[in-house]
Amino acid sequence: MDSYVRLTPNQQSLKGAVWTTRPLRTKDWEIHVQFAIGSEGRLGADGMAIWYTKQKAQIGPVMGSSDRWQGLGVILDTFDNDGQRDNPLIYAVYNDNNFAFDPSTDGKENTLGSCPVNIRQVNSHPENKFSKLKMRLQDKILTISYDISAITGSEPNWVECFRVPLPIEDEAGGYYLGITAETGGLSDYHDVKSVSTWSLRTPPKPKAVEEKQKVEKNEPKNEPRSEPRSEQRSEKKEEQRRDPPAPPSIPQKRSSDDPVSEIVNRLIDLEKRDDSFSSTLEEKFREMQAKLETMEREQAQVLTKLMNGLDNIRSAVDVTRVEELKKDVKNALSSLNAVQQRINQIEAQIDGTTRKTDDLKGAHDAKVNELKDIVERSSSWGFWTYFMIFQILFFGAFFWWRKGQEEKSKKFL
Repeated sequence: MDSYVRLTPNQQSLKGAVWTTRPLRTKDWEIHVQFAIGSEGRLGADGMAIWYTKQKAQIGPVMGSSDRWQGLGVILDTFDNDGQRDNPLIYAVYNDNNFAFDPSTDGKENTLGSCPVNIRQVNSHPENKFSKLKMRLQDKILTISYDISAITGSEPNWVECFRVPLPIEDEAGGYYLGITAETGGLSDYHDVKSVSTWSLRTPPKPKAVEEKQKVEKNEPKNEPRSEPRSEQRSEKKEEQRRDPPAPPSIPQKRSSDDPVSEIVNRLIDLEKRDDSFSSTLEEKFREMQAKLETMEREQAQVLTKLMNGLDNIRSAVDVTRVEELKKDVKNALSSLNAVQQRINQIEAQIDGTTRKTDDLKGAHDAKVNELKDIVERSSSWGFWTYFMIFQILFFGAFFWWRKGQEEKSKKFL
C-alpha cells in the first residue's frame, strides 16, 4: 500500500494538520491534492480544508484551523450543519482577517462559490480509494475542480466545481500552504496521499527573445587591433613559459537578464519546494510511526508493571490471616443459619394463625348464610299469608255486593 498521512483517525473530537515550512512566493499556481474521507458509518464529520494563508498552524473551530485568517480556504465539508441537505459540499472562502467564520452555517454567508460533491466514502478503509482536488489561481481567477472516479469506479475525469474572482492581495512574503481536518460528535478517517504544486508564470515570447538577440548582434564591439601572427605566437609562448595555463573554468550561470536562465532557475526553485513539502509529509509520517511505537512500548511496560504488582500482592498475603478469615466466614454462615431457622419458625406461626383465621371466617360465613335462609323463608310465608287474606276479603266483598244486587232485583219484581 502506498504511504499517506492520516490527519485524523475515525474517533470523535480530534484535529490534525500539515503545513509547509516555507511560504509559496508565486502569484499564479496550480495545486493538486489526493485525499480520502470516509468510514463504515452512514454519517460522518466534519471534513477537511486546504489553506493558502499568511498565517500557519493556528488551531481553531474551522476544520481544525482558526476562524480568522488572511487568505484563501477551500473547505471539503461532509456534515450538514445548517440542515439544508446539500452536504458533502466543496466551497471556497476568502478572509482578509476581518470576520470570524461561522462553521454552523456551512459558510453560506461568506462563500465565493460552492458545489455539492459526494467526496465521502462509506468504507472502513477509505485510504484504498483516493479522490483528487485541483485548485488553480491565475490572473486572480480561482478555479476548483475534482475527480472522484476512484470512488465511482468510472474513468478518470476532471469536473469543474466553480470558477470565481479571488480578491487576494500580492504579498512579498508569500502564503503558506496547509491541510487540516477535524471530527466532532461523528467522525471519519481523513487521509492525504500527495500534494503537488506548479507555477503558472508564462515565459517571455519567442519574438521578444529574437529581437533581443538581434539587438545584441547589432551592437558594435570594441575589438583590439590585430597584430602579426608571428609576434602573437612568440608572445604566447613566452607567457606560457612564465605562467602555466590555468585549468578550464567551470561554466558560470547566465545572468539574470537571460530569460531562459530565469525560467530554469524558477523551475529548479519549484522543484526544491515540492521536494521540501514531500519531505515534510514524510517527516510527519515518520513522527507518527515513532509515536505509535512509543505508545506500544509504554503499553508493554504498563502490563509488565501490573503483572509484577499482582505477584507482589500474592506473595504479601499472610497465610494465618487467611485462616482467620475462613473462621470468620464460617461463624458468619452459622449465624445466618440460626437467623434462617428463626425466620422459618416465625413463618410457621404465621401459617398457623392464618389457618385459624380461615376457620373463623368459614364459621362466620356459614352463620351468615343460615340467617339469610331464615330471612328468605320468613319473607316467603308472609307474602302468601297476605295474599290469602286479600283473596278472602275480595271474594267476601264480591259475594256481599252480589247479594245486595239480587235483593234489589227482587223488590222490583
